[in-house]
Amino acid sequence: MAFYEGIINMRISTVTAFILCMVCQLCAQSHEIRHNPGLSCGDQSKGLPDSYYEAVLAHIKPPGYQRWLVSLTLNGEVKIILAMTADKFELWTDVLNLPQGNINKFLLELDQSCRLPADPADAAALINVKWESKELSPTQFSQFHHEFTEAASSYLSKAQEIYGSLAANRSRTIYLDSSYLWIFYENQEQHIELQVLRTADGEKATDPMLRWGYRVSKLAEESFRQPFGRKSGN
Repeated sequence: MAFYEGIINMRISTVTAFILCMVCQLCAQSHEIRHNPGLSCGDQSKGLPDSYYEAVLAHIKPPGYQRWLVSLTLNGEVKIILAMTADKFELWTDVLNLPQGNINKFLLELDQSCRLPADPADAAALINVKWESKELSPTQFSQFHHEFTEAASSYLSKAQEIYGSLAANRSRTIYLDSSYLWIFYENQEQHIELQVLRTADGEKATDPMLRWGYRVSKLAEESFRQPFGRKSGN
């Protein structure tokens, strides 16, 4: 009887040791996975939402922007900003210094490696940006501001015309491979965002907002000695 009890105890001890061994191996694997977030997050990532990307771009601003009384921004990875403070008028642009080449790829890399901050402002703070500025004359700024308000008024007046067409036809137009010009306007009392479909570029554009954006891009090219064009929009 004692002989059989010894065999049973041996078997129990062997099974127990085997289970403990398996548990240790699973723990080690679990520990290793937690320290390799790129694998798990890369598999689980659902991609970078457009809303997050746009929020990051909105948080990229030059030093001293808190002192602006009026600003007009052609928003994108490369911005063009017309700004007025209490004592001067300026034209700003940014130069990106990212190994990935652009902000979208930079954010995607953070997302796939589990390092993307939940707050877009924190992600914007991680982006290496160099700002350049040129001084504008009061006349230059006033002219661009006046042209903007006229173009925006004309652009918004088309809303009733477009509404009438949509109400009559009840159909939707789908634009393939479309891009937009994003324009932000801010003063002490107003914040206006315009998303203008690029139906044409440059001097060929018939839309007043696109023509205004083209003139601002040309001003930036002459001031900073570099091409802008489509890079100033998203």
